[in-house]
Amino acid sequence: MLTQRRKRLLNLAALALLGAGAAFLVFRQVRERDQAVEKKAAEERLFSIPDLGAIDEVILQTPAGELRVARDADEPRAWRVVAPLATPAEQSTVDALVRQVGTLKRQRLVGEKQSNGSVTPPAELWMFGLEPPRLTVTLVERTGATHQLLVGKRNSFDGAIYVKRGDRAEIALVDGGFDYQVNKDLYQLRDKRLVTFAEEAVQRLQVTHGSESYALVRDGEQFRLNAPVSAPADAAQVSGLLSALVNVRAKAFVSEAVDAAQLGPHGLRPPAATLQVELGDGQRLTAWFGQVKIGATVSYFATLGEGRPLLELSSDWLIKKLLVDVTALRDRRVLLVERERVAGLRVRRGDRQLELRKSRDEEKERDVWQVTAPTPGAADAATVTGLLYRLATLKAERIVVEQASAAQLTDHHLDQPEVAVELLDEAGTVLAGAGFAKSASGEWVALAQGQSRIDLVEPGIVEDLSVEAADYQAPALDEE
Repeated sequence: MLTQRRKRLLNLAALALLGAGAAFLVFRQVRERDQAVEKKAAEERLFSIPDLGAIDEVILQTPAGELRVARDADEPRAWRVVAPLATPAEQSTVDALVRQVGTLKRQRLVGEKQSNGSVTPPAELWMFGLEPPRLTVTLVERTGATHQLLVGKRNSFDGAIYVKRGDRAEIALVDGGFDYQVNKDLYQLRDKRLVTFAEEAVQRLQVTHGSESYALVRDGEQFRLNAPVSAPADAAQVSGLLSALVNVRAKAFVSEAVDAAQLGPHGLRPPAATLQVELGDGQRLTAWFGQVKIGATVSYFATLGEGRPLLELSSDWLIKKLLVDVTALRDRRVLLVERERVAGLRVRRGDRQLELRKSRDEEKERDVWQVTAPTPGAADAATVTGLLYRLATLKAERIVVEQASAAQLTDHHLDQPEVAVELLDEAGTVLAGAGFAKSASGEWVALAQGQSRIDLVEPGIVEDLSVEAADYQAPALDEE
């Protein structure tokens, strides 16, 4: 006789077997469903190309002629137009074209459906714009294998496109958006940039416009002006200039090889601006920029020299960046400091001085500021952080004197400034400092430590440099 315990064990074993069997059935159903979905997707796909990265050439036959694009021999991931002319291709456009053709799926087959489910394709290809085809796209693999697609007209009912593989009789309908991806001309396929280098490659650039000229030289991660003055450059201004240079695109190509006779009519003799660039690999290039006004319309042009393409630009975006006044390119910050490194602040007014220091509250994971002199006490982190931000971003409203003499410092009362500030690091070392004084004209001027430039600054910042500890505490909430 089976004991009660054995019965329970047998029941549990039976349930486990039933559960395992049910799980196996569910697994098999899911797998069969996934296999059916994969099979259906494979049947709907017009081509079976395992690796689209193996496509080495694209041939596009259009009513305007044949376009051929091939992988760049020196940079396999890049593309080059090889016919009707040799020029770099726009990689994203060609990659999208290859991807769209290589993964193209049909919506349905066209023809007479048979009892066995097959579809007999019509013989009159001309009815679907396929004889001759409106477009022909051929993908050529590295092995030499080809995949040809004939593209016909649109279906008037839903806008779908009739297509046919070159090696098969079937005619299919595909999504109408496919036409946008493959119906390309030379302009759309080619690289429309004026220059093809990255911002990081630029080591030096010089801009000449009229009788004025300025030069920027890379200094580590930043740039410095070295003509007409030697001074730090404004990072945002330089970044905007470089970004405009490497991202400007041609609205149209006026000429593939501009000659001397074309320079004048396009505002390039003399040019509105000339740009000389030196790259990290030693390469040097010169670009000319012109603008022509006819009536109320202004057109903008650029070229890398005679014998090179002449581009019409869509706007004056880049030219405006180049023709900037040199003073706008200067870093006019009074205190050249990285705000993240500041761990202390020292303010002096006359014979009174206040110092604040930052520490880290690990438990609350936040920075804490304390008044350390003359009397220790708490400080409001938001108040101090706000003041530090204003100091780190304080810019001269105007440069009063470029290289001040001792007499000029005295004239502006900066030999004995009324207010002084120093920004300290964790070790208490001075990172940057400046003195502030009210000049004879009643304006506040500043002189950074170690510098000889006198800057006119907005008075509000000086007023906020207080030596009263109470001014660094959190503002009290209004009580109702």
